[in-house]
Amino acid sequence: CVLVVGDGNLSFSLALIRAFPKITLIATTFDPLAFILDRYAAGDTVAALEALGARVKTGVDATRIHESLGEDFKADRVIFNFPHVGGKSKIQKNRELITTFFQSAVRHITPAGEIWVSLVKGQGGTPDDDPRVWGDTWQVTACAATAGLVMRKICEFSPPRGYKAGGYKSLNKGFLLEGSRRHIFV
Repeated sequence: CVLVVGDGNLSFSLALIRAFPKITLIATTFDPLAFILDRYAAGDTVAALEALGARVKTGVDATRIHESLGEDFKADRVIFNFPHVGGKSKIQKNRELITTFFQSAVRHITPAGEIWVSLVKGQGGTPDDDPRVWGDTWQVTACAATAGLVMRKICEFSPPRGYKAGGYKSLNKGFLLEGSRRHIFV
């Protein structure tokens, strides 16, 4: 089972299940259904996901997965692409977001499971990122360590065909994906 959290316009989930039609997919958004239908005109996307066998859940807090999916829910992979609290100059709040996400997600992965977090160029604070001062990054490895996780791999974020990043400045507008990194934790 693959759980995608925080997929605002659901385009990543749809692209993923189209690329890998045999996966069991749960696609979630933080925002309620009415919001994503209005902001992203996501009605066709929701219908397509469901027609392909995916389960779509809206109003899911990635920092409290158990509240929406249950204490016993397990996934082989939990994916959170480009988490962000919104607004500028909120590094500490974004660190808190991914820290509490890791602490929630770790409770829901299978023994061989992985947690994937994709961040734009320079945000992660790893040697693979564009050099930045450590304090000016999200310190993704330190945030993951609070949940007992270690980074297994870091690679280029290469989304499946059809993904349309959205949410730039809280708008239905894309952002620069070039140089983005996928951080894989176990």
